[in-house]
Amino acid sequence: MEAEVEQLRGALAPLAAPAGGAITLGYDTWKDRIRITISDTGIGISEEMRTRVFEKYFQITNTSQDQTTGLGLGLAICQEIVQRHGGEIEIHDTPGGGATFMIFLPGN
Repeated sequence: MEAEVEQLRGALAPLAAPAGGAITLGYDTWKDRIRITISDTGIGISEEMRTRVFEKYFQITNTSQDQTTGLGLGLAICQEIVQRHGGEIEIHDTPGGGATFMIFLPGN
C-alpha cells in the first residue's frame, strides 16, 4: 500500500508545477470515486494542446515567452500511474485563466 501512495504522490508532482500562478489542491468523493483536483492560475492550456498533453515528449509552449520546459514526460507518466490504479485524468479550463486537472480514482 505504501508503494501505491508514493506512486500516486509522484503522479501529482507534475500537476502541481504550473508555468506560473497559484495552485489550489482539493479532494472529495464524486459518485463512487475519489476526485482529486489541482487548479492553477497560470497561462492555461489551449483546447488543441489539451488533446495532446498526455502524449510522451509533447511539450507545451509558453506563448508569452515562446519557450518550452521539461522533457514532455511528466503528464504522460502521471496518466500512466493514474490508469494503473484504475483511475482517469481530465483537464478543464479554470475560470479566469489557468487549468484544472481532475483525477478520479476508485473509492474502494
